[in-house]
Amino acid sequence: MGGRWKSAPLFAEELASGLPCSLPLDDEGFDFTILCDFRQRLIDAHAESLVLEPILIVSRQRGWLKAGGKQRTDSSAVLAAVRTLNSLESVGESMRAALNDLAKQNPEWLLLHMAPDWFDRSAHRFEMTRFPKQESKQQALRKQVGEDVARLFDGLERQETPAALGQLPSVIRLRQVFDQHYERSQTGVRWRDGPAVTNEDRIVSPYDEQARSARKRELIWLGYKIHLTETCDQDPHMPHLIVQVHTVPATTPDSMAVEPILQDLREREVAPSALFVDQGYTSATSLVEQAKQGTEMMGPLQESTSWQAQAGEGYGLYDFEVDWHQQRVRCPQGHLSQR
Repeated sequence: MGGRWKSAPLFAEELASGLPCSLPLDDEGFDFTILCDFRQRLIDAHAESLVLEPILIVSRQRGWLKAGGKQRTDSSAVLAAVRTLNSLESVGESMRAALNDLAKQNPEWLLLHMAPDWFDRSAHRFEMTRFPKQESKQQALRKQVGEDVARLFDGLERQETPAALGQLPSVIRLRQVFDQHYERSQTGVRWRDGPAVTNEDRIVSPYDEQARSARKRELIWLGYKIHLTETCDQDPHMPHLIVQVHTVPATTPDSMAVEPILQDLREREVAPSALFVDQGYTSATSLVEQAKQGTEMMGPLQESTSWQAQAGEGYGLYDFEVDWHQQRVRCPQGHLSQR
C-alpha cells in the first residue's frame, strides 16, 4: 500500500487537474484507517479546497450548479481526537506534555530543575492516577499539582534558562491551562472555584488547543462544529451537491457562521437566492443584511431569552404585534402605538 502514496505536490497537481486519484472501496490499498493520513496530506499540500472544487467545476459545466436557487445549511458535531479530561486532569496532562517536550529539547536543563518525584506523577497519563475520594486528599493533590507547575515556571523564568524553552507550544499551553484553574500569589498557589475563562476560551486538552467542550440540548461533545451547505432545488433530475464546508470550534454560535459561509459562496459565484436554516442561524441582523446582498434566509426565529419568556410571566417581545407597513405596534392589551 505504501507504493500507492504520492508526494504532496504531485497529489495536489493531480487533484487540480481532475485526474482520477481514488480507489474502489474493495481495493486492497484502501482502508478506513488511512483517512486521518489522507486528511493530513491534504493539509500539507494546501489542497483542502481541491477535493471539493473540481466536483463543483464539473457540476457548473453540466448545469447542475449555478448562482441562485435554493440551498440549506445545517451543522453537526465533530469529535476532537483527544480524551475528555476534567479540570485537574487537564492541568496534570498539560504538565506531562510540557515535561516531555522539555526532555526532548533540553534534557540536561530538565534534569537540573525538576523535582525527584515529578517522574512518578508524570510518567503516565494523568487521568490514570487514582484520585482520592476524601475531600482533604483531593485538595492536597490539587495543591501538589499547582506547586509542581509553579516550580517549573520559576525554573523557566531564571536568567540562565534558554529563552526557547519558555516558548515551546506545550509550555505556552501549560501557562494558559494553569491560569484557567489556579491563582498564584506571594503565599503560594490556590485552586480556583471555577475556570477563570468562559467555555469559548477554555483550553480542554494540551494536544488540541482549539477544541472546545459544548452542549446542544442532550448532546455533549468535545471538539468542533461543521456547517454543511447543499443545494436543495426540487428538480428530481438535479443532484443535491455540497457546495460549502465551514468548520469552527464547538462553542461558536451557528449565527456567526452565516456571513463567512455566504461570503465564500458569493466569491465563487454560487450563492443561493434562498437559504434554509434552523433557528440557530437566524437573527434580525443576518436576515436584513443577507437580504440586501440577494439571499433570503428562511427559518424559524430564535427563541426569546428574556426573563418573561423564561418565567412564562409578563409580556415578552413576541407578544407585541408589529404592522411594518402602517408603522404601528399593538401591545397584548390592545393599545396602539404609532411611530
